Amino acid sequence: MTLFKYLLPVIIAMKIILGSAGGRIYGTLAYGAVEMLNRNASALSTVRLDTEIFDQLTGEIRSITGCGPTSAAMLMSSEKGFEITKDEAVVRAYQKGYYYFAGENFTSGRGVTQENIQSFIRDCGFDSEIDHLWNDSDEMITNKIDSHLNNGNRVIVGHNSFHGFLHYALIYGRTISGGKICYNVADPWGGLDSVWTRNELLEQIKTVYGYDSTTFEGQVKGIQWLI
Repeated sequence: MTLFKYLLPVIIAMKIILGSAGGRIYGTLAYGAVEMLNRNASALSTVRLDTEIFDQLTGEIRSITGCGPTSAAMLMSSEKGFEITKDEAVVRAYQKGYYYFAGENFTSGRGVTQENIQSFIRDCGFDSEIDHLWNDSDEMITNKIDSHLNNGNRVIVGHNSFHGFLHYALIYGRTISGGKICYNVADPWGGLDSVWTRNELLEQIKTVYGYDSTTFEGQVKGIQWLI
C-alpha cells in the first residue's frame, strides 16, 4: 500500500506526459494530413469546358428516360460542334434501337446502357470509350475523371441520382470551393448547371449497385468520353 502511494504520482505523471506527447504526435499527423489535402487541392487546376446544356424534360418530348441520349447530345454538341437537339437525339436513339427499354413515349421504362450510348454516338459519326469503374477505388475514379478533364474531354457519368433513380449527366469541369474539390455537372434532368463535391460525385457513382455486365445497373455504371 505504501509503495503504491509513492508510485501513484509517478504513474499519473507518466500518463500526462505520454498523453501530451501522444496529443502532439496525433495533432502533427492530423495537421499534416490536412496540409496534404490542401496541397493536393491546390495542385489541381480549375477546368471549365464550354458546354451546351440540354433539358430532357422540355421540347416536344418530355423524355423522362432520355437522360442518356440527352447527355450524349450535350457531349457531341459541345466537343465536336455536332448540331443536334434533345428531341432529335432521343428519337434517333430510339429509332435506331439503342434503347434498353424506352417505355411509352419515353415516360417510363429503363432508358439506355453505356453501350447503348456508345452505339448512338457511333451512329452520329463519332467514337467513344467506356470505363465501368466496377472495381475502382475512390482515388482511381477521381483520378480518371480528372485526367479526362485535364485532356479537354467532358465525361458522361452513369450514376444514382439525388432523387434515387439511375441517371446520366455530363461532367464538364472541376473547381476548388472552400478548400474542397468540386465538379461542374450538366444535369439533363431540368437542364441544371450543378456543382458536386468530390464526395457527392463518388457517392452518386458508388451507389449504382452493379459490378459487372450481367445487370442493367452494371451496364449504366461508369464513365464515357469521346476519342
